[in-house]
Parts: sequence; structure tokens; C-alpha cells
Amino acid sequence: MIVTLATLRAAGLTEAQIMRVVEAVDNERVAAKREQNRKASQKHRARQKNAADAADAADAQVSKEPSFLPNQGKKEGRKKHLLAENWKLSNEDRAYAQSKGWPDNRIEIEGERFRLYYVTKGTPIASDHLTWCKWVMSPIQNGGGQYGAGRQKGDRRHSISATFDDIFAKLEGGDGASVVPFQANPRLLPNRRRE
Repeated sequence: MIVTLATLRAAGLTEAQIMRVVEAVDNERVAAKREQNRKASQKHRARQKNAADAADAADAQVSKEPSFLPNQGKKEGRKKHLLAENWKLSNEDRAYAQSKGWPDNRIEIEGERFRLYYVTKGTPIASDHLTWCKWVMSPIQNGGGQYGAGRQKGDRRHSISATFDDIFAKLEGGDGASVVPFQANPRLLPNRRRE
């Protein structure tokens, strides 16, 4: 049944009551339209998701374990473990470090550092000996790394004072007299009054 303004007036409603009825009907229409839009958006998102899934469906037959690799993609090898807290250098470990030119006192110190590093860090390792060999070969241990052992105390190769020393050495002349590399032309200096 369609309710018109004439029907509401004939029913004896005041103008204020008619306005409330009209507002209620409008609110219902807005709510219905909002719900319709919500459902349409939900269907649209579902269709987009299904389209993306359909595009990926062709990939569903691809095996996760490539058959062209040995062991069919499964990793076989040693299980990793944590370094034991009471780990000590073995004779094999010492011999390897000696073959790389490390003296006995350095081997002892680095062995302790190695143990402390892996015990405190809790990093799983596959082989104690191979990890030690990697430690010995590391550029950091051999002076090539950022904090390597190759830098001696008092070595100022990378310091600011060494840079200034180099600059002053270049400025010194052959007879010990200072050489000024550049003399500014007073005419080129801004805001300079001539005297």
C-alpha cells in the first residue's frame, strides 16, 4: 500500500507528524540503499578475489619440490645444533689454525672468543670444526674486515690527525719553508675596501 500525503492528511495527522513520517520513510530508503551498496561491494570484492584465484589456478599443478634437483628438493645433511658451553678446541681445530699461520697464543684467545660468541648468541651450527675453520678464514680475523686484527694500536691510517699530518707534509717545501698553495686576489674578494 502506497501512503501519500493526501492519505496522511485525511487520517488527521498534523504537519509535524507528516514530516516525521516522511523523514522516517526517507531514512528507510537511505538505509536500504546503503545495504544494497554494501552487498554489491562485497560481491565485487569476492569476484576480484575469485578472478585472482582463477589466474593462480594454473600454478596449482606446479610441484613445490622440483624433480630436476637431486634429492627432489629435500635438504639432506647435518642437523644444526648449538655449540656446547664446555666446548674446547680439538687438535684438528688447532692444526687448521696453525696451517693458516696463527701462533698458539692467538689460537687460544680466538678459540675462547669463538666459544663465547656462539654460546651467547645461540646461533645453530652444522659442524663445530667447519664453523671454526670459517672463523679462522674470516676477513675480520685476518685484518681485512671492518674491525679486523690487522690494525695495530697507534695505527693512524684512518684518523683525522693523520690526514692533517699528510696535508702539512705536502705544504712543507723541500727546504723546510712553508708554501702557501693559493693566494687570493684581493680584487675578487667581496665587500673588501681598497686601502
